[in-house]
Amino acid sequence: MTAERASSSYYFAAAALVIAIASFFVLAGLVIHSPQRLSLFQVDAPTTAACPRYSEADACYAVQVHNTGNAPGYVQCAVSPAAGTSALFHSSGLPNVEGTGGYQPSNTYSSSQQIQPGQGLILVLEVKSSKGSRTAQPTAGCLSVPAPAGFG
Repeated sequence: MTAERASSSYYFAAAALVIAIASFFVLAGLVIHSPQRLSLFQVDAPTTAACPRYSEADACYAVQVHNTGNAPGYVQCAVSPAAGTSALFHSSGLPNVEGTGGYQPSNTYSSSQQIQPGQGLILVLEVKSSKGSRTAQPTAGCLSVPAPAGFG
């Protein structure tokens, strides 16, 4: 019986297999044990609020938006009016519209600063009803979004 000697490529392949298996277990352990960092936003039900100055709304509501995640994040919100109404977010600090004192409503809101975990903000919704309609409460929904252009 003759003894055959294993080639160096056999040893190289065996070493590569052992390294690959070890790497798999190390990476799997990191993924399983590392908490994922996310910003998640919860929106409370709207509550009746005083309408801001310059508002022509029939009624106003406030919604609280909370970052319930474990990482800071930017938020974008959209408002959905009830049937027979229109609803917009009140916003000051947008470009001045002549005679409005800087007031310009919008159907979306985007944060310009990150909201920290456990922190939040209050958004005011302005509601106008159609002729003959009653003012009804709108709904708002918010999502975590990437940093706006020119930020963070």
